[in-house]
Amino acid sequence: MRHLSATLAALAVLASADVALAQTPDAPPAWRLYASPDGCAISTRQGGVFVLLNVNPEGKQGLRIHHPDLAIPDRTASPVTLTIGDRQLAFEGMGARTSDGMPGFIIGSRRDLRDAFGAGGIAEVAIGGADPVVIDLEGLPEALEQLDTCAATLVPRDPASIVAVKPRMTRAPAIRAGDLPLEGATRREVGWRLTIAPDGSIADCEIVRSSGSRALDDEVCRLLRTDSRFEPGKNAAGKPVTATFQSRVTF
Repeated sequence: MRHLSATLAALAVLASADVALAQTPDAPPAWRLYASPDGCAISTRQGGVFVLLNVNPEGKQGLRIHHPDLAIPDRTASPVTLTIGDRQLAFEGMGARTSDGMPGFIIGSRRDLRDAFGAGGIAEVAIGGADPVVIDLEGLPEALEQLDTCAATLVPRDPASIVAVKPRMTRAPAIRAGDLPLEGATRREVGWRLTIAPDGSIADCEIVRSSGSRALDDEVCRLLRTDSRFEPGKNAAGKPVTATFQSRVTF
């Protein structure tokens, strides 16, 4: 258990489950690639399920799956069963939630799990004896190739700069639709990523999923910069380090 917890802590920054993907019910699942010096990830959101696979510059990989029916208490290990075709794998998942509270789990690198997912098809994920959650893996083999290509470009980091504890938002801005320039927006959602400096200040705000309106995106970043407060991320030694915090807001 201690080994699993340490692995998950090392993956915490990369295992951000805040990538928002808009999908129509009948569309095949789209996998989105996210790349930064801190790692590479692919994710999809479909039918209420959020899936993310990632790899950091040190080669550690992670998988997280979220769905309202995958309710594992945070930081608690629970038996999970994955079925793809005639293959069935059993493992322990560590309970985690997305920034908007959706339950699910995270697991560290396992080659057999990666190989099973890489075959594509339809997967069923179940906790204990509960009814399974169905995931369509169409397009995943190609997305994994993109993930591997991205991972090959990563440069291992100075251990002192690696985030072991993510930044924590201590005050969130009041972002109300009535106060925002909504004209021209093509979707009522903005995905954003903040860079939090070691002193807790916001060094940068990046829009990772645009509303379609530059004015609206800029106003969300302005509100985040001026009205939010953070405790900085920390490395394994407990010292503050630069880290990112990613989420989204809907109107």
